[in-house]
Amino acid sequence: MAELTSGIGRLKELIEGDDDMTIHKAANYIQEAAINIEDLIPYAQYNHPPEEGYGRKMVVEGKGYEIMVMSWNPGDFSAIHNHGNTTWGAVQVFGHVMHHTFKEKYNSFSLISKEILPYGTIITVNNLIIHQMGNVTSNPYLTLHVYGADNFKGGVTDDSRIYEVETGLIKHTSGGAFINLPDQEVYNLEKMPEVDYQTLVHQTSILIPYYQRFKEDKITHKMNLLIEKLMDDKLHNIDQ
Repeated sequence: MAELTSGIGRLKELIEGDDDMTIHKAANYIQEAAINIEDLIPYAQYNHPPEEGYGRKMVVEGKGYEIMVMSWNPGDFSAIHNHGNTTWGAVQVFGHVMHHTFKEKYNSFSLISKEILPYGTIITVNNLIIHQMGNVTSNPYLTLHVYGADNFKGGVTDDSRIYEVETGLIKHTSGGAFINLPDQEVYNLEKMPEVDYQTLVHQTSILIPYYQRFKEDKITHKMNLLIEKLMDDKLHNIDQ
């Protein structure tokens, strides 16, 4: 492993010194490590492929936990996702980050919160949260991610679910939470619950600008699916 920056090194020591991690301890240890932006800059990947939506750099891959740095250019967004095997974790943001959370209940799927996380904010995460992050500012920034699993078998974030509203599918992956996830990164599919109209409108406002960056037939097809789904739901609402 390459030498870690001082803040990341402190965080690694705190996590490895605790055999009973929780989401709240993860957040507290990030705070205690006093990580600053200079600790993250060596791991920045602002030149990530634009189709991936954000940069994703594994910094520490320990036993039962991972520390990653994500890089966000203006307009970058993750897909809607959960965190697979993750039972505890936390994220610290080094920019003003758009953050959305969602609820899957019975046969419905809806947006439940939309907020801007101010610079320095630390939030807790686990496999129960379904969320999405993105950069709606005019400047690039970085975020720090810690994910852990109590019963470690395989990758900590293996079996993550990507909720693809344009196709109506949930895609299981062990890779990044990318919009337009490559087929080779998907190992299982299931039908997504019915997306409510307001959530569909909201996602259209994010996905159309993303898909308009590219001209590939596959991406154009997904964009058209999204527009058709939105129009069908709009007509349905008018009929009611």
